[in-house]
Amino acid sequence: MTCGFAFRNGGQPERIVAWLVVIAVGITTVLPRPHFATIVWPLLVADGVMLIGLVLVAAWADRFWPLYVAAVQLLAVTLHGVRAYDPTILPDVYARLGGLLAYPVLVILAIGTWRHRRRAPGFDWSWQVRRERALAGAAGG
Repeated sequence: MTCGFAFRNGGQPERIVAWLVVIAVGITTVLPRPHFATIVWPLLVADGVMLIGLVLVAAWADRFWPLYVAAVQLLAVTLHGVRAYDPTILPDVYARLGGLLAYPVLVILAIGTWRHRRRAPGFDWSWQVRRERALAGAAGG
Protein backbone atom coordinates (compact mmCIF):
# COMPACT_ATOMS: atom_id res chain seq x y z
CA MET A 1 0.00 0.00 0.00
CA THR A 2 2.84 2.38 0.83
CA CYS A 3 4.53 1.83 -2.53
CA GLY A 4 1.21 2.29 -4.33
CA PHE A 5 0.73 5.57 -2.46
CA ALA A 6 4.23 6.65 -3.51
CA PHE A 7 3.66 5.63 -7.15
CA ARG A 8 0.40 7.56 -7.29
CA ASN A 9 1.22 10.67 -5.27
CA GLY A 10 5.00 10.95 -5.08
CA GLY A 11 7.58 12.75 -7.13
CA GLN A 12 10.44 11.00 -8.87
CA PRO A 13 12.46 10.30 -5.70
CA GLU A 14 9.44 8.72 -4.00
CA ARG A 15 8.71 6.58 -7.04
CA ILE A 16 12.31 5.43 -7.38
CA VAL A 17 12.48 4.42 -3.72
CA ALA A 18 9.13 2.64 -4.07
CA TRP A 19 10.54 0.72 -7.04
CA LEU A 20 13.63 -0.20 -5.03
CA VAL A 21 11.41 -1.54 -2.26
CA VAL A 22 9.23 -3.50 -4.70
CA ILE A 23 12.29 -5.01 -6.40
CA ALA A 24 13.87 -5.91 -3.04
CA VAL A 25 10.65 -7.60 -1.92
CA GLY A 26 10.47 -9.45 -5.24
CA ILE A 27 14.05 -10.67 -4.91
CA THR A 28 13.58 -11.86 -1.35
CA THR A 29 10.38 -13.69 -2.28
CA VAL A 30 12.02 -15.50 -5.18
CA LEU A 31 15.00 -16.66 -3.12
CA PRO A 32 14.78 -20.05 -1.47
CA ARG A 33 13.93 -19.91 2.23
CA PRO A 34 17.25 -19.17 3.99
CA HIS A 35 18.18 -20.85 7.26
CA PHE A 36 20.03 -17.80 8.67
CA ALA A 37 22.62 -20.03 10.39
CA THR A 38 25.31 -18.17 8.43
CA ILE A 39 25.36 -15.00 6.37
CA VAL A 40 22.67 -15.07 3.71
CA TRP A 41 24.72 -13.83 0.76
CA PRO A 42 21.85 -13.23 -1.70
CA LEU A 43 20.12 -11.04 0.90
CA LEU A 44 23.37 -9.20 1.59
CA VAL A 45 23.78 -8.49 -2.13
CA ALA A 46 20.15 -7.36 -2.44
CA ASP A 47 20.49 -5.13 0.64
CA GLY A 48 23.77 -3.72 -0.68
CA VAL A 49 22.36 -2.91 -4.10
CA MET A 50 19.34 -1.29 -2.48
CA LEU A 51 21.65 0.74 -0.24
CA ILE A 52 23.57 1.99 -3.27
CA GLY A 53 20.33 3.01 -4.97
CA LEU A 54 19.08 4.78 -1.83
CA VAL A 55 22.37 6.62 -1.35
CA LEU A 56 22.20 7.82 -4.96
CA VAL A 57 18.64 9.05 -4.48
CA ALA A 58 19.64 10.74 -1.20
CA ALA A 59 22.60 12.42 -2.88
CA TRP A 60 20.58 13.86 -5.76
CA ALA A 61 17.08 14.35 -4.37
CA ASP A 62 15.97 17.72 -3.10
CA ARG A 63 14.59 16.11 0.06
CA PHE A 64 15.80 15.06 3.49
CA TRP A 65 13.84 11.86 3.99
CA PRO A 66 15.95 9.72 1.58
CA LEU A 67 18.90 10.23 3.96
CA TYR A 68 16.91 8.56 6.72
CA VAL A 69 15.87 5.68 4.48
CA ALA A 70 19.49 5.17 3.40
CA ALA A 71 20.56 5.18 7.07
CA VAL A 72 18.02 2.49 7.93
CA GLN A 73 19.19 0.44 4.95
CA LEU A 74 22.77 0.87 6.12
CA LEU A 75 21.68 -0.76 9.38
CA ALA A 76 20.29 -3.68 7.38
CA VAL A 77 23.60 -4.12 5.55
CA THR A 78 25.54 -3.72 8.80
CA LEU A 79 23.43 -6.50 10.32
CA HIS A 80 25.03 -8.93 7.88
CA GLY A 81 28.46 -7.72 8.97
CA VAL A 82 27.56 -8.19 12.62
CA ARG A 83 26.46 -11.73 11.82
CA ALA A 84 29.81 -12.36 10.12
CA TYR A 85 31.69 -10.89 13.08
CA ASP A 86 29.73 -12.79 15.74
CA PRO A 87 28.35 -16.11 14.48
CA THR A 88 26.91 -16.84 17.93
CA ILE A 89 24.02 -14.47 17.25
CA LEU A 90 20.87 -16.54 17.16
CA PRO A 91 19.63 -17.15 13.61
CA ASP A 92 16.15 -16.07 14.67
CA VAL A 93 17.44 -12.67 15.82
CA TYR A 94 19.36 -12.22 12.56
CA ALA A 95 16.29 -13.10 10.50
CA ARG A 96 13.74 -11.05 12.43
CA LEU A 97 15.84 -7.92 12.78
CA GLY A 98 16.52 -7.90 9.05
CA GLY A 99 12.80 -8.11 8.37
CA LEU A 100 11.88 -5.51 10.97
CA LEU A 101 14.17 -2.92 9.41
CA ALA A 102 11.90 -2.81 6.35
CA TYR A 103 9.10 -1.17 8.34
CA PRO A 104 10.88 2.13 9.09
CA VAL A 105 11.73 2.38 5.38
CA LEU A 106 8.04 2.11 4.52
CA VAL A 107 7.00 4.60 7.20
CA ILE A 108 9.58 7.15 6.08
CA LEU A 109 8.58 6.67 2.43
CA ALA A 110 4.93 7.24 3.32
CA ILE A 111 5.74 10.42 5.27
CA GLY A 112 7.97 11.69 2.46
CA THR A 113 5.24 11.06 -0.11
CA TRP A 114 2.63 12.72 2.09
CA ARG A 115 4.85 15.79 2.56
CA HIS A 116 5.52 15.95 -1.20
CA ARG A 117 1.80 15.84 -1.87
CA ARG A 118 1.11 18.68 0.59
CA ARG A 119 3.51 21.11 -1.04
CA ALA A 120 2.26 23.55 -3.65
CA PRO A 121 3.07 22.59 -7.26
CA GLY A 122 6.24 24.27 -8.44
CA PHE A 123 7.68 24.56 -4.95
CA ASP A 124 8.88 21.01 -4.67
CA TRP A 125 11.70 20.17 -7.05
CA SER A 126 12.50 16.50 -7.20
CA TRP A 127 16.21 16.87 -7.81
CA GLN A 128 18.76 19.39 -6.56
CA VAL A 129 20.07 20.07 -10.08
CA ARG A 130 16.64 21.18 -11.29
CA ARG A 131 16.18 23.46 -8.30
CA GLU A 132 19.55 25.09 -8.87
CA ARG A 133 18.84 25.60 -12.56
CA ALA A 134 15.40 27.05 -11.82
CA LEU A 135 16.80 29.45 -9.23
CA ALA A 136 19.65 30.47 -11.53
CA GLY A 137 17.18 31.10 -14.34
CA ALA A 138 14.93 33.18 -12.08
CA ALA A 139 17.93 35.26 -10.99
CA GLY A 140 18.88 35.89 -14.62
CA GLY A 141 21.99 33.71 -14.54
